[in-house]
Amino acid sequence: MASSNSIPMTLFGLLYAAAAMAYGQEKDSVERIVLNASASVVKLISKSVDGSLISQGTGFITGPNQIITNEHVVGKGLVFVDVGALRIPAKVERRDSFNDLALLTTQAEFSAKPLRISNSQPVLGTFVVCVSNPLGLERSVSTGIISGIRKIAERELLQTTVPISSGSSGGPILDVNSEVVGVAVSALEKGQNLNFAVPARFVQDLIENRISINQGFDSIMKWIESREETTDGAIVYAPKSEYQKAMSSAGMDPVRLLTFSARSLYRYPDVAIEAAEKAIKVLPNEAAYNALGLALGSMANNTIGQEAAILRNRAVQAFQTSIRITKQPLFESYMFLGATLEGLEKLAEAYNAYNQAFKSARERQNVDEQKSLVSG
Repeated sequence: MASSNSIPMTLFGLLYAAAAMAYGQEKDSVERIVLNASASVVKLISKSVDGSLISQGTGFITGPNQIITNEHVVGKGLVFVDVGALRIPAKVERRDSFNDLALLTTQAEFSAKPLRISNSQPVLGTFVVCVSNPLGLERSVSTGIISGIRKIAERELLQTTVPISSGSSGGPILDVNSEVVGVAVSALEKGQNLNFAVPARFVQDLIENRISINQGFDSIMKWIESREETTDGAIVYAPKSEYQKAMSSAGMDPVRLLTFSARSLYRYPDVAIEAAEKAIKVLPNEAAYNALGLALGSMANNTIGQEAAILRNRAVQAFQTSIRITKQPLFESYMFLGATLEGLEKLAEAYNAYNQAFKSARERQNVDEQKSLVSG
């Protein structure tokens, strides 16, 4: 007859065996992931012009001469891939300031295979491994799980129990398939084991030179600005599709629409016109009509003949409406009107508009002086 302790002992044995098996599988997964990925993880340093160290961190290879890391790792310094006694110069090819990502390129070609970027979002509880260089300790391995998906200051971040220390930033967060599901970015100083990573899909967006429509207006505009930043003074415009996404994300907020219209005025005036017209529907004031007039004028400067004349006449109507609906029109409103009329060779009308501009400026100056006397 079986003893009364046999059932509990059997259950304990099964649980112990299951735990041992799970530990063994996890250990095998870690070893396999490290074997597949560690050679593709590099140490990065950023130095000032005088050679002093600004920062150091981690990056990982995503192409023959391509590396992904955090933007804060590279900063504004000169970036190098630190390979033992050799330091390979790297160029910051693209930035995503909002998501704290940077894509680097080098003249040298890496022999290590590129890491694959996962095309799916990890679920809560997903087992992950990070290979990074905390405090310069190269290719250190840490493990954990995805413990949350958070929205912090409009940014989407993966919360993870993988320890992230200084120097870990830019390291790949890898799943059991050795695919990158995130990029280690930060740890919350006042929290215990609260660490965060940038989701992999933003890495793919950066590699493919595109932006996610799911981001908010401010983040898209920051993305556009970072795309158009150059060090050599060259004029570089982000694709029109990205401007259209920014306008869509502005919704019917008149301030954002007018900000966007001004930003896109000389890049894509047709998009600037659309944004100004949307703003007028919500808030038909002097600023909105002036924005429309400026956008129409910019569009006219890119066309010729009858079409240009039609656009300038529409701009005149916009500026005239701006002046008509405003109790004390701005000096600029009359100047915009005068310049547009001059472009149509309506010189007498342009002269009158300029006169009104200076009259408006004098009146405003008198009002300001009176206010100053009263307050004094």
